Amino acid sequence: MVGAGPAGLAAGAQAARRGLSHVVLERGELAQTVVKYQKGKHVMAEPGRLPLHPEHPLSFAAGSREEVLKGWAEATRTAGTNLRTGPEHEVTAIERSNGTFSVALKGGSRITCAKVLIAIGTQGDLRRFGVPGDDLPHVTYQLDDPAEHDGERIVVVGVGDAGIENALALAPANRVSVVNRAVEIDRAKEANKALLERGIAAGGIAYFTNARVKRFEPGCVVLATDDGELRLDADLVIGRLGALPPRQFLEATGIAFPSADRTAVPQLSATYETNVAGIYLIGAAAGYPLIKNCMNQGYEVVEHILGNPVEPADEASCARCSRDSTAVFPRCSARSRPRFHSFTV
Repeated sequence: MVGAGPAGLAAGAQAARRGLSHVVLERGELAQTVVKYQKGKHVMAEPGRLPLHPEHPLSFAAGSREEVLKGWAEATRTAGTNLRTGPEHEVTAIERSNGTFSVALKGGSRITCAKVLIAIGTQGDLRRFGVPGDDLPHVTYQLDDPAEHDGERIVVVGVGDAGIENALALAPANRVSVVNRAVEIDRAKEANKALLERGIAAGGIAYFTNARVKRFEPGCVVLATDDGELRLDADLVIGRLGALPPRQFLEATGIAFPSADRTAVPQLSATYETNVAGIYLIGAAAGYPLIKNCMNQGYEVVEHILGNPVEPADEASCARCSRDSTAVFPRCSARSRPRFHSFTV
């Protein structure tokens, strides 16, 4: 397993439960993406109607970042998962020969295996501004601890869940502005959207629509708007622009993409297998960004590898929900057969 996010941890725990020889490789820490969440962040268990498999070796419930990490670390130890973390365990290449795989690690060692499960997510490939000045020290793409900022002028670019949560956490102690390149807030959960709109209406958060970052200068950000350039003084600019699939790494293993679109994800079989026999892809890099989806897929893919039939938990949920289920379980372009799964809504 490559990657120790919720998908990789779930697969590793299920492999351990089934007595399979396995290893989970992670270049960072356990659940690195969650580790990078802002301190104290409330981690949602959305959508509520999507269950984990009844025999899932890991549990997950909504809670603080710290509670979720502690629970997964304890469950991983209890399961007996063979987890190796640190820069020396970063996978640099995956080669196939005579039906087996040789996995090269940054530390210089190699691992030979029969199957490879890639669950690396997308957070290693964050979208950047790509405009002049985006290397200045007041430009970042991450908020570690809101409590470290007090009395600052902070601009948050992006109105997805991450951007909204950053803005809400910073607003009580700082002068916060939020920049939306559109008008609608259509990529965030309804609860987050409502909280942001409430903060804007109360005057605690300045809000700019139809605006994009044109360039950065020391101590400010310059926006392009319908009315021309707008300069905002800023001690800190946080770009929450989303992430792209790690396409270069995946293509280097032989995995094919359906188009040249950078946001495209590989097409997979019903068992999460890629076009390269023996290589499986699950989680955010496969187009499934929610934690529950990732955890269910980690469980399912191990069962598929063992040859055990297992019904995807998201399909079972979709069959039980209303006829308007596409509002919560939109059709998935990542798979080769029609099915539903949950994106952030």
